[in-house]
Amino acid sequence: MEKLNIKYSNKNIPIPTKTAYKLQLINKTESVIKRMRWKTLQFLGKLNNTGKETYGFRSHKCPPSIDELAEFEKDMMIMIKNVEFRELQNDFQDKLKSDIELIKSTKHIIVPADKSTNLYKFDKETYKKHLSNNITNTYKKANRNKVYEINLEAKEITETLSIDDRVQRMQESEAFITIKDHKEDFLHRPSFRLLNPSKTEIGKISKSLLDKINKNIVNTSKICQWKNTSSVIDWFNALDKKENLSFICFDIVNFYPSISSTLFKNSIDFAKTITPISDQDLSIIMQARKTVLFENDEPWLKKSGEQDFDVPMGCYDGAEVCELVGSFILNKLSRIININHIGLYRDDGLGVLKNISKSKMECMKKLIVKTFKDCGLSITIDTNMKSVNFLDVTLNLSKAIHTPYRKPNNNPLYININSNHPPIILKQLSKSIAKRISETSSSEEIFNEHITAYKESLSNSGFNEQLNYTIREDKTKPYEEEIRRKPNIILNKEGTTFLIQEISKQTLEDYSYHSFLNISPNQTSSTKYSIKIP
Repeated sequence: MEKLNIKYSNKNIPIPTKTAYKLQLINKTESVIKRMRWKTLQFLGKLNNTGKETYGFRSHKCPPSIDELAEFEKDMMIMIKNVEFRELQNDFQDKLKSDIELIKSTKHIIVPADKSTNLYKFDKETYKKHLSNNITNTYKKANRNKVYEINLEAKEITETLSIDDRVQRMQESEAFITIKDHKEDFLHRPSFRLLNPSKTEIGKISKSLLDKINKNIVNTSKICQWKNTSSVIDWFNALDKKENLSFICFDIVNFYPSISSTLFKNSIDFAKTITPISDQDLSIIMQARKTVLFENDEPWLKKSGEQDFDVPMGCYDGAEVCELVGSFILNKLSRIININHIGLYRDDGLGVLKNISKSKMECMKKLIVKTFKDCGLSITIDTNMKSVNFLDVTLNLSKAIHTPYRKPNNNPLYININSNHPPIILKQLSKSIAKRISETSSSEEIFNEHITAYKESLSNSGFNEQLNYTIREDKTKPYEEEIRRKPNIILNKEGTTFLIQEISKQTLEDYSYHSFLNISPNQTSSTKYSIKIP
């Protein structure tokens, strides 16, 4: 194993060839035209829209041509045909192309790190050996009939939901591994994460259903099921008398593959006590658990007796399944610890306890371990800590502060200013980084102490903007005080004026449309306002 010596972000985008650019432009233009046709048909009342739930699946049908759009579409195609290209002299892009060619020509397998931007080279046989070991630890070979059965069940579900014309059958993509280079002595004792990109699209439906269930559970039970670092910081800031508390930090070992059907069903039963779950929804969620892993075009199923139940890394609803199970576990832990003093982010847990004797702390530790063991899970746990690294922030109880944190061997790398990203991305990069470090810094002094490494990384990528500290937004303010998105407004021509339909006077005032349009109330309807274009 050898680290690939690339000193820039692997998210940089090379400039495509003329042919590749035109093909992509044609593809995206066709997509825009299709969506415009559907919208036009809907506007003209020619679309039989039943308002059915499609779970985000788009129609694969091609809309018919529309006379009103014919000239517009013709002009769009002429524009694409007449696109002109200029030669670009760019040292970074030249290096990017050179490195891409080098990677393509290598005989090694390039393996990404699990939680950093690093890349490592493996010879083909070594990679196959590690991949095979990770697969055979949990899976065994299966018959291809199993794939057919899963696809047939998925077809029946989509027909019931009337979206069978939108959903594809199971993807048969090859499994792969990433290396956990943040582990100690990973060079001599490498460990890997097995990812299964082969998944049924029923998982997308399951994801939508589980997300609603999880939101209802969190809103009703008030458990700490964190979505991001910001929510962890909010929890930390809300703790009273931090100097009298100490941290407990735990990590669930192999959380995804360790979730058994029994644990999941117990989690569903717990969820049913809080929010209704229909039999149809449950059957969809359970069908999404039927997955197959592929290696060399051969199907594999879990070794255990739960061949029809799996939560593989990379499935569409894996995070939502973990959150549901996590809610069930947090509910059990609330009998031991104050519900507001412990939380989970996927497989990472964090809590606080009042300063107690070592014997009581050890007893508490054993109770937590037993709670997870009763669920069929094992954890690593540390207790009696005043400072802890959690996600990308360090929380300190003694000083009541939080500071930015990076995992070892994970130096910040950002896209180059000459990357082929949209200009708006390049323009906002420095601001977004400054905002992120400000969020994880509890004061401007802490921000200034940690920002140097990020400045250097940005400078190496060609960005020289000033990184300024911004006060963290108050996340506790009511929703009504937040800036809401402006509503869509439909303008219908009526004589020399236009009518804004179904928009109240208060809404118009809220969004200050009267500041740039001459708006006057329509006397015949309280929900219509006529405007004259200045």
